[in-house]
Amino acid sequence: GAVTLGQGFPSWPTPQFVSDLAQEKIAQGFNQYSRPGGHPDFVNTVAKFYSPRFGIQIDGMTNVCATAGATGALFTIFSALCDAGDEVVCIDPAYDAYKKMAKLE
Repeated sequence: GAVTLGQGFPSWPTPQFVSDLAQEKIAQGFNQYSRPGGHPDFVNTVAKFYSPRFGIQIDGMTNVCATAGATGALFTIFSALCDAGDEVVCIDPAYDAYKKMAKLE
């Protein structure tokens, strides 16, 4: 019954509604890369959702960054907040990429 904190590989199939919607959007021409920080519709929706919850005005185009997954997000955070020589504490067990990210490898 142990829970692995390593790289995730789902043991269940993609829900049919997700596959159907993906196929529909691809057929509509949504099949190109977005801006690096996320599609404008998405980041603006995130900003609109969270602005009242945090009690501040969030600008989706400058205050929201969408990534292609947790590893990319975490590496971006480590790169932005850590400098060479900084101390980073990683608990163990942990996601296997934390230590490499902390070393900026």
